[in-house]
Amino acid sequence: MRIQGTVVGITAAGKTMFWLQLGALLAGRKLPIRRMDQQGRTVKERLAAEEARRRLCAFGRHKTQEPQWVDAAVRRWHPWIKLRLVDTAGLVADIHPDTQLRQHMGESLRCLSESRIWFHVVDLGRTAAQGFQLSDVDRTLMEVGRQTSHYVVIGNKIDLPGAARAAEMLLKHGEDIPIFVVSSLYRTGFTPVVQWLREVCKHSA
Repeated sequence: MRIQGTVVGITAAGKTMFWLQLGALLAGRKLPIRRMDQQGRTVKERLAAEEARRRLCAFGRHKTQEPQWVDAAVRRWHPWIKLRLVDTAGLVADIHPDTQLRQHMGESLRCLSESRIWFHVVDLGRTAAQGFQLSDVDRTLMEVGRQTSHYVVIGNKIDLPGAARAAEMLLKHGEDIPIFVVSSLYRTGFTPVVQWLREVCKHSA
């Protein structure tokens, strides 16, 4: 059995770094990364975690455009669950002037609609900088996510100034949903995320 989990959020929230760190915990140090090229063919690479971070993560917006994914087996019981963990292009509130980027964001929403598990990454540093207010996109994702079976919020970048206070606000804002606070850069806070994921997969078997 295989289920799909998609990582989603606004641009530059740290989605790809979170995706890589979680993928490394599930699939090992060599990540079997897949993505589609412009001709619709699947490109396959096996990258060490450090190399993947250098190549796929960058400061700024819209580094990730096409969906990319890692297939991993979620272990600890039988039968194993095959998880497809998908990274997607960042979302924006307004209509982006770049037609191609709009198509990529549409693909992000399509992947989300096909997924049983939603990983909604929230940038705690940006939330703090915005007066401890969630963005319109984050609020919308939370409203829709509450209606899905397996939705989780990942408060990312807890290492940034003001992030601890932003995390407190986020936890109060979503008392009825699972929320985990992490630093994807330093890979802290991931143990409860993996435990939650294993429980979801266990009950999906």
